[in-house]
Amino acid sequence: MRVPSALPIATLAVAAALLAPPAHAVPVAAAPPPVPGCGATLTADARLTADLTCPAGNGLTLAAGVTLDLGGHVLRGAGGTGVVVPAAGDVTVRRGTITGWDVGVASPPTGWEEDHEGTVTVERVRFDGNGSAMDGTSRIAGPSKTFLVSGSVLTGNVTGFSATPGHVRFSRSTFEGNDSVVRIDSGYALIEDSRASGNGTVMSCYEAGCDLRGSTVEDNGTVATGYFMTAIEITDSTVRRNDTVVSNGGGYGYTRVERSRLSDNRLAVDAGDASVTVVDSTFTRNDVAFTAQPAFDESEVTRVVTGNRFRDGGDAILVEEAPVRLGSNDARRNSRWGIYAPNAVDLGGNTARGNGNEPQCVGVVCGGVHS
Repeated sequence: MRVPSALPIATLAVAAALLAPPAHAVPVAAAPPPVPGCGATLTADARLTADLTCPAGNGLTLAAGVTLDLGGHVLRGAGGTGVVVPAAGDVTVRRGTITGWDVGVASPPTGWEEDHEGTVTVERVRFDGNGSAMDGTSRIAGPSKTFLVSGSVLTGNVTGFSATPGHVRFSRSTFEGNDSVVRIDSGYALIEDSRASGNGTVMSCYEAGCDLRGSTVEDNGTVATGYFMTAIEITDSTVRRNDTVVSNGGGYGYTRVERSRLSDNRLAVDAGDASVTVVDSTFTRNDVAFTAQPAFDESEVTRVVTGNRFRDGGDAILVEEAPVRLGSNDARRNSRWGIYAPNAVDLGGNTARGNGNEPQCVGVVCGGVHS
């Protein structure tokens, strides 16, 4: 409809209203119904309206597609599994505390015939004082359940996440006072944008991939340990006051440390007999910053350490027998060795000054002097 421009403004407003489509009221989504009680199987979304304590057995079992909203309340147990999730299908657990269980959230054990598939999403949940906060164990040689955990706190658990095999991704989460945060045998674990302090071991990995990204990790026993075909990566992270940062070995493994700050650790990077790349990182006041051991088959191993700064520690680079490629590393004011790597491949650009042992460099040219 064409409206003459000379019509009054009020008339134009009425015309616009007539031409507008009819308005429909937006329905308000109903809150999910309350949880029936301990031992219930939930086939539709549900929420806690008060703390729920289960004196025996499992807590709640979720069917595929269900969201359990803890509503800011506590799901407390005395053993058993707090939330049993289906072997196949997606579920969500959010907003509350899970405490006192043998396992907080887990798939049921299955035989060789049943695959584990789907995603378990965990949002803003506090796991406190459980045996294992989450267990993502799936069928060996089959698909794995994936746990996506965000905005959560894991404190005082024996294990934060365990799986044989399984997959987990933690983001924006906090880990404090756990014996072990992640224990994974075959699979993959990622911790990103998170903080870990006062734990025994942060990541324990066997034949798995374990990544730490953009995180702060301090005052733990071991940050990441790997054995046999394990890949460990630490990227864009601050790692300080731990006993050991990385220890990897057992054959065919790989360690990468990149753009990270490692300070005041007893042992920063022990590459073991695995391949390793350490690049663009800063090591400060570590007793031993980097070391490695010979591999059974050196043709299968590559070790590259380039573009790093080593300051005010004990030994900066100490590799007594294994070959290692060294380039553009700067070691200063370490109380023992600056660069000691008799079998090194010199990529050039290495410097060492003011370290306790002479010569300043063994195996590479430093400061214009080859030793």
